[in-house]
Amino acid sequence: MNMVQERLPDAQSHELLFQQMVPPPKEFNPGPEYEMEKKVTQYIWKKGSYRCGITAHIIFFLLSPGFVQRAAQAKPLRFGNLIKFALSFDFTDVFIKRVTASGRGKASGNGLEDADIRKMLVSIQKAHDVIGIPHIEMVHFGYRLLQQLESDIGGLSPKAKEYHLRYMCHVYHTMGLPFSTDRQLLENFCAEIEAQFSEFTAISAPYTQRLLFLGLTVGVPCNKEILRELLPKNINVIFDCHYDEMRPSMPWIVTGKLLNFLLYPRRRFRNPQPSASEKAFIATLN
Repeated sequence: MNMVQERLPDAQSHELLFQQMVPPPKEFNPGPEYEMEKKVTQYIWKKGSYRCGITAHIIFFLLSPGFVQRAAQAKPLRFGNLIKFALSFDFTDVFIKRVTASGRGKASGNGLEDADIRKMLVSIQKAHDVIGIPHIEMVHFGYRLLQQLESDIGGLSPKAKEYHLRYMCHVYHTMGLPFSTDRQLLENFCAEIEAQFSEFTAISAPYTQRLLFLGLTVGVPCNKEILRELLPKNINVIFDCHYDEMRPSMPWIVTGKLLNFLLYPRRRFRNPQPSASEKAFIATLN
């Protein structure tokens, strides 16, 4: 069954909000509070779990036309093949940790002041441009990812969230995307898209089954209530209705939990937790 959420009276309203985003600057010039923004962002990406990545993808998989269907047409195996999906998920994990200076080992990095990391961000966006992914969809996913992370952690002060958003705005600007530090603008933009485009399609179920299996391998339970806590209203309506179709079968759930146990040491090495001094620093922002 296809289930389409209420449509916006003005089908172009999300585009009008998108036009209010700030275009990327010609040069990387983050400003005097960059180190504070980076320090807060580093803490947040260390503190958060993989739940935000799972729920951000759930949102994406329940948006159509365009969005997930466009990605499926451009790169059929990225989400359509479990191994390809796992490699893509792992690559994204590594580059985000390098960008936010929150990882270790091959996921270690110095943040945006590193010219190589900025070049990597540019190349990633160029790859999306080549296959025709609109910037409007990139911005939606980008904001939802950082917002889902903040919600996953909970208890962040408005000041910490402000610094985090400003750093991530530098990230998306470096990629070549318009973005904003106006959180309400971004919230309205995402809500408009979700109100207009949220829909369960033929590829939503198999894609989400693979996603939730991968979530299990990184410690994210495929528990309906745990996941829906983070999902926005229009997405939750569809998620509630179709969850049984989207969850993996029991053999896959057991396999995912086993892989989580086996991969845990590797994951903990890659993902250091915030230190006592980092926790104390964040507490000063409350």
